[in-house]
Amino acid sequence: MTFLMCLLLAGVFDILWWRVASRRLRLARVAPVWRWAWSVFMGVQFGSYLTVIAFRGFGGEPPLPGALLVLVYTWHVFVLPLWLVGWTLSRAGLGLLKSVARLVRRIRNSAAAAPGAALDSATPVAVRSPGDSAHATPSRRDLMRAGVAAIPPVAGVFVATGGLFQQELFEVIKQNVPVVGLPSELEGLRIAHVSDTHVGKFTSNAKLRQITEAVNDLKVDLVVFTGDLIDHWMGGLDDGIALIRSFRSRHGTYLVEGNHDLMDDRAGFECEVRTARLNLLLNESAILNIRGRRTQILGTRWGAAKNRSPLFEEHFAATLPLRDPAAFPILIAHHPHTFDPAAEAGLPLVLCGHTHGGQIMLTSNIGPARLMYKYLSGLYRRGGTSLVVSNGVGNWFPLRINAPAQLAELTLRGSA
Repeated sequence: MTFLMCLLLAGVFDILWWRVASRRLRLARVAPVWRWAWSVFMGVQFGSYLTVIAFRGFGGEPPLPGALLVLVYTWHVFVLPLWLVGWTLSRAGLGLLKSVARLVRRIRNSAAAAPGAALDSATPVAVRSPGDSAHATPSRRDLMRAGVAAIPPVAGVFVATGGLFQQELFEVIKQNVPVVGLPSELEGLRIAHVSDTHVGKFTSNAKLRQITEAVNDLKVDLVVFTGDLIDHWMGGLDDGIALIRSFRSRHGTYLVEGNHDLMDDRAGFECEVRTARLNLLLNESAILNIRGRRTQILGTRWGAAKNRSPLFEEHFAATLPLRDPAAFPILIAHHPHTFDPAAEAGLPLVLCGHTHGGQIMLTSNIGPARLMYKYLSGLYRRGGTSLVVSNGVGNWFPLRINAPAQLAELTLRGSA
């Protein structure tokens, strides 16, 4: 419901700003060509917005060029809402300052006026004929009106260009993870933690090849994938399956589902991944023999059959009875809040994704995502449990700020 409300608001914002900016350009008496350019820009934005909504409603990928989709997403989700908030606050602040200034002038005039002074003179008022405005030179206020209308589309193109550049970028980080009770045989075990590829419009085949090369160059013991293989459309699943199959490690690749994997066809996604013989764990476990030590990978589902909400506590509770007391357990899940019940149960290691590191942050630790997630990015410890949250290597939204795309090589280290 929240997502649908955001979609509807994006269209409302389009129409609102289109009307406001068009009026300002007309009052500013700018050349008709610029008003036409503005109308074309907004027409393309609103038409593309309707196309995305229509195709998503029918479970398909909108037939729009990737660059245009980047512009549409960044405009509706980032540039326009931010600009409208700033514009509204600035107008409210300016109105407040004007009210205070008028009040101060009244007080000064009242104090300066002589008692009983006659008001026998009046300040002349300039009268402009109706025909004057058509040929008058634009004033400073006119230019400011035009500037207010011009800044958002310029900012939109600039931000979209940055998003296009970012799409192919990701970093490989190497991190030591302290693990309480780590068996000596597993000291130094190396895991490639991959998450949130979102195979679709914003993750190209070239980037998928780069991800494969980066993972295989690490020559790790184990690969885990913590959800959101595809963005939302099942048409990207073949490439996603090929990606998982391309990973090489000594003990295989294990994965769980994420919320985006289920948006188009949950049953179809799970069936096709199973048919491809990938190690998809849905409230299930796999037992491995690593360096002679029995090791268990536990994996949880995302939501219920008719409910895509996380349900991480319920699914963890369904998975926990599978725990083998004789094996060293590693839990993989999509939502990082699974960490809380896992810590209460005493599991030593949890690997998750989902947050994208906050996606758009003021700093690496400060941003709106803090209102949604307790565990945002990197390493967390609670009691005898360690959690690692991946920023994810792909994008559902084509812009990251202070939350770089990444995959990680995790090296397990025993901890007291």
